[in-house]
Amino acid sequence: MVGPRLGFTFFRFQFSRALSTVTWALFMVFFTWRVIEVYHSVFLVGLIPTINLLVDILASVPIGHLIDRKNNTILNFTASILTAAGFSLFLFGFSVYAVYAVAAITSFSTSLKADSFSAIIKKHVTETGISKATSYQQGFTSVSTLIGFAVGGLSLVFISEYAPYLLVSITAVAVVLSFPGAEQSSMPSAEKQGQAGYRDVFSFFRKLIGFLLLGLVLNGFIVTLDVYGSGLFNLYLHTGPLLYAVFVASLPAGMLIGSIGANRLIVKIERPRIGAGLMMLYPPVLVILGLSGSAVIDIAAVLFLGLILPLINIPMIARLVKFTPREIFGRVMAFVKVFLGSSTPVMAAFFSLVSVAFPPKTIFLVAGLILIPISIASFRVISDYYSVTTPKLPSAA
Repeated sequence: MVGPRLGFTFFRFQFSRALSTVTWALFMVFFTWRVIEVYHSVFLVGLIPTINLLVDILASVPIGHLIDRKNNTILNFTASILTAAGFSLFLFGFSVYAVYAVAAITSFSTSLKADSFSAIIKKHVTETGISKATSYQQGFTSVSTLIGFAVGGLSLVFISEYAPYLLVSITAVAVVLSFPGAEQSSMPSAEKQGQAGYRDVFSFFRKLIGFLLLGLVLNGFIVTLDVYGSGLFNLYLHTGPLLYAVFVASLPAGMLIGSIGANRLIVKIERPRIGAGLMMLYPPVLVILGLSGSAVIDIAAVLFLGLILPLINIPMIARLVKFTPREIFGRVMAFVKVFLGSSTPVMAAFFSLVSVAFPPKTIFLVAGLILIPISIASFRVISDYYSVTTPKLPSAA
């Protein structure tokens, strides 16, 4: 069975991370809407994901260095405490500066929690269980994000003044669940870690360069959903906060369904042509957002995007976790995150500035058209990625 194979340590830290994801999603829905409601500026809202993503990128390498050298359960526990401290700032009042400060703090702590949890999976789950652990991780993330978005939307309508207390209370439970413990004995020795330097990391990194360039571009464009979501529904579609909450919840709702499907179909979908074919469905979603004038159609399009993302991501993430040597796991994952995410703060800032001159729907349409030829090129890129992450069989004597 899956439960006994993954074990208590996995599920304890998984539930802690899920609660942290709930609070992050609640924060994003609640406070992006509050900023657009109070200040009426897409630019000011766009700075929230910009700050969030910039801190995430800048913190990745130091966090990766810590993960390869420190007890990851302690790092995970520390992340929960930092998140609680960040949300506590709202107990002293609301301002756009408080939102930006909390975005920076929680971005760092969320990154630390997510990366240390990935290392916990690497050290506490057998290789045969990594694919299922990755699927569970994606599924839990989708459920918790969906819950956070729903609670955030409901909080805007019913308990607006109590949202900060709710954030701190949920994070307190995450702190308890992430209480640190001993690492598995399979953790590499200090001597072995010292022998594996950054030269080994960069040598490994170069094998994945084509795949990483593709991810760099795609991540840069998906940030449009974060930048334009609240402005699209408030200023252009003229809906209330509940429909906006449904819009932001549609992505994790789709990802939840996709994660369940990926877990059941992992053997069938772990093929490069299937991954590339699914990736070609991403640009039309942005085109639909650009052409549609209906909130229902926009929600359905993003729900569909959420459905296909796990079918693409889970097989490729699982291969990377298996393929990465344990002694450089934290640093490799840090550099992968930096590379894949380096375009997102830049593009978030760019899309915030562009919104001054062009409506969100025009930008969605142009972005979708640009991505069509890029998604076609993914057939070659993903095929190469599967080739380099396939274990080499020993040659016959």
